[in-house]
Amino acid sequence: MAHPPVCRIMDYGKYMYEVNKKEHANRAHQKSTQVKETKIRLRTGVHDLNTKIKHINTFLDQGHKTKVILVFRGREMEHAAQGKHLMELVIQGTLEHGQVEQPHRIEGRFMVMLLSPKSA
Repeated sequence: MAHPPVCRIMDYGKYMYEVNKKEHANRAHQKSTQVKETKIRLRTGVHDLNTKIKHINTFLDQGHKTKVILVFRGREMEHAAQGKHLMELVIQGTLEHGQVEQPHRIEGRFMVMLLSPKSA
């Protein structure tokens, strides 16, 4: 807003190169989150479930959201209460590392729950 107005003569190609370089640098510093998936079954054993919970905790510590999928096969759909119990065990195992973003719900033959990392 100078009086009289001032204009600068510049190389447009060089200017656009610098603008693109700044945008690229800004994108490099952004943190992207992924949605990792972990599948468990209704008859998954305690030790195997603890191993899955450890994997979920590492995903959450890395800042990724984690989708826990409980797969029902055949007549296992009749035992949805056991599936809810398994999901509660997963929630209890991941309380220190994450929080429930979407509680467990049944979608077809899957019970799905979404966990997100704890905000700092």
